[in-house]
Amino acid sequence: MSEADGQQSEIDLSDETPVLPAEYDVEHIIEVLEEADSPAQRARDDDITQALAQSKKDNDGLWADFKKNHLSDYLDWNEYPQYIKNKAKELEENEENPTTSDEPPTIPEPDELTYWNDVEEIIVERYDRQMLDVVEALLANALVLVFEDLGNAPMLFIEGASGSGKTTAIRTMEPRQDDELLVRMDSLTSASFVSHSTDQDVEGTNDVLPMVKHRLLSVRELSKLFSGDPEKITEFWSELAGVGDGNGNMKATGAQGRRGHRGDYMFAFQGATTPLGPVAWNAMGTIGGRVLFHEVPGDYDEAEMRRGYWDREGELSERTDECREVVLDFIRTMWHVETDGYASVDWRSNDSWMPDENVKKAIARFAHLIALARTPANREDGEWTVGTPESYWRLIDQLTHLCRARALFHGRQQITIEDVSLAARIALSTMPERRRPYVRWLMDPETAPGEAGGVKGEGTARLTDVIEYTGKSRGTVKTHLKLLDRLDLLSFWNDGEPDNERWMVSKCVDGDTEYGLCENERFEHVWDLGVEVPDRYYIEREL
Repeated sequence: MSEADGQQSEIDLSDETPVLPAEYDVEHIIEVLEEADSPAQRARDDDITQALAQSKKDNDGLWADFKKNHLSDYLDWNEYPQYIKNKAKELEENEENPTTSDEPPTIPEPDELTYWNDVEEIIVERYDRQMLDVVEALLANALVLVFEDLGNAPMLFIEGASGSGKTTAIRTMEPRQDDELLVRMDSLTSASFVSHSTDQDVEGTNDVLPMVKHRLLSVRELSKLFSGDPEKITEFWSELAGVGDGNGNMKATGAQGRRGHRGDYMFAFQGATTPLGPVAWNAMGTIGGRVLFHEVPGDYDEAEMRRGYWDREGELSERTDECREVVLDFIRTMWHVETDGYASVDWRSNDSWMPDENVKKAIARFAHLIALARTPANREDGEWTVGTPESYWRLIDQLTHLCRARALFHGRQQITIEDVSLAARIALSTMPERRRPYVRWLMDPETAPGEAGGVKGEGTARLTDVIEYTGKSRGTVKTHLKLLDRLDLLSFWNDGEPDNERWMVSKCVDGDTEYGLCENERFEHVWDLGVEVPDRYYIEREL
């Protein structure tokens, strides 16, 4: 495929490598191989294999001449002919059954026009508002694909304990067989996106990246990817970073040469996992966070549990199927009626797209919170060592797109402060589980606002206040408040003597940052900007 045909070719040649002319022959191929540092590897690049495979398919003599008179000078006699045979077979199959992997998703028209109020009604009726929050986040993540100015693949993981309902939420998104927006994978590895496996009948046919192009990749259970060997965990995060800009991915090995996919390979990714451990969070931090999280809390009280299980009509599978039908029609309505599908919405074409200052400030503060709260950290000999926080500009971009999608749900092309409630829940979830109680104390509007760190006065709190709020032991709370102090999320200091400690906490840190959590040496609650405070599952009050 030529550059003009969409730049989806798997060729990735450097500027110094001779490229075959349109009218190729054996002499040109020999010239290219002899000028290469590794003729055997160069012979596997797509321009040569394409020429030889096309010749074999057309039986025009080029492949026969090369195989008989020159093959043994550069390549393994037994392995390469089979490789060319497979490529020729691929060409024949593509002519008979043209591939649709580079085509936009073929999503059916909705059976019935369905809008957000319809989704809200069925989810709340058949489950509850907590499930509605999760479904809203998943739908926003998927429908970010309608925006034309994406710079990063939207990725959202639903996190919760076993039995919390995270898989049920994912299942409401899974379509009938004739829908192509969602591509379900029950397992995934770091090599899945672009494989170098030698047992593929046709090179690249098992790659996940072209399968999910312009689509939603969905993996119900991601937990096994984030446990075990730290190197494998880091490898997976690195692979996500490699494909996360939506521009494809190229790889190279000595055995298989250079191959992969370049061009517009934007996709969305959703998955479910149990809470990640410190190794997984630290590994993610080393390559730059690209994934956002939405928690499914598992702390229902008895009345809610009884209402959720005994007072709902129908078996779980029946309720899920009912919700799925409505959710799928909602996706189809958004894809076909409210937009024109992938990359069809030019947000800035609307003169009134720019949100007001409170919206911009709120999103920036939540991005700032995520960047600090998930910074990698290690504790040794009682002291915390923390890494460098990620830049929050990408986080602003990610949260803004999710809020845009929510605005589209409600028929708007401008983000309002109501849409930022989604960013709030994600911000309070996108951090290691053990840090959440203390960050939520920090963000709770009912706890003391706090003055500049190190200054005792109105607004400071005591260590015992945080112990009472979180229900954790004194040692555990003290350890984690020291961490949040090192992360510049709050100030924690001993206002007494070494032998008579009096630990104090302030929500503010010394110094201000643009759109940070503190202004004028005072902690500024983002909720004062008009953002709805999430329910008690996210801000732990009156438990």
